[in-house]
Amino acid sequence: MEPGGNLLTHLVESSIFFRSDCGGRGVCGKCRVEARAKQKQSKTQLACTFTVLEDVSIEIPPTSLLSSLALKNPQALYGDDVMSRISAVGEKTRNLEHLQKLVVKTIEWGCEKLASSNRIAPTTLEKMVVVGNPAMIHLFLGVNPASIGVAPYQPAFFEARCADGSSLGFTGMRLKVHTLPQNGRKYVIYKKSTSGEADEVAISQKDIRSIQFGKAALVTGIEFLLQKENKQLPKKIIVAGAFGSYLEKTDMITLGMFPEMPLQEILHSGNLAGAGAVMALCDNRYLEQAKNLAAQIQIVDLALDIEFQKVFVNRLRFPESQGCFKVEDAL
Repeated sequence: MEPGGNLLTHLVESSIFFRSDCGGRGVCGKCRVEARAKQKQSKTQLACTFTVLEDVSIEIPPTSLLSSLALKNPQALYGDDVMSRISAVGEKTRNLEHLQKLVVKTIEWGCEKLASSNRIAPTTLEKMVVVGNPAMIHLFLGVNPASIGVAPYQPAFFEARCADGSSLGFTGMRLKVHTLPQNGRKYVIYKKSTSGEADEVAISQKDIRSIQFGKAALVTGIEFLLQKENKQLPKKIIVAGAFGSYLEKTDMITLGMFPEMPLQEILHSGNLAGAGAVMALCDNRYLEQAKNLAAQIQIVDLALDIEFQKVFVNRLRFPESQGCFKVEDAL
């Protein structure tokens, strides 16, 4: 590595990406590497605080993320949401093959880009782990997702699957592909005029209704799970995914997404699906643990519970108008 500058910056410029939760202030310790200058012993360094003064060789821990790439899902041609894509498959069976090819070709293109940026031949890739919601996994594997779109909303399969890349449409890469188990009016809330133009942030009745449906389904599911285990409150709630990362804990309780509980017991964990995919990709033990865990999980089918609809409708209202969170109050 050429001398001069910050080691983390050098790595990023080479498309080698590390977690740097502290913003490069040397606090979080996520960017540790083993660095060795000429004729010197290897030494653990924080890439964000290490200044390169001479040529150095580095050893990147196996848990580090070398590169990442974000691409728009081309399946959006059939709609932005999975229900639109499920409907498209129902309208014409050949749409399933087209949707599957679209996502496979996009992933293949991304693999080639990542391999190229790391000076790796795409043909040397041996293993891939793919995660996503059940509908996306069905479409990726070329399995009809129709059963997910109608009651009781069950996937065609639950288990982890493994397939040859060539059988899914990957070309030039002889790899094994794994999937993990699945168990009207608007209200302007901000407006600013700049250069004669008005910028506004607005929320519509449709937006509010979508929030109500989402939060009612979520908290009703939590309540029925608690009732099944004869518990009043969950010990802990882990919020995963990109969307959850932008939600404040107090807002989730205020809106009625979660029951009243200590804020310290609500944890934001970020992209757990992506982290799990990396763990399963790098260590087969994690892949087996995922399979074993999925086999132990008990499914509570709310669609078969005659009381679900009654509780769900009651929870559409926001907490100020519905009181405390007790299932028996709604029954």
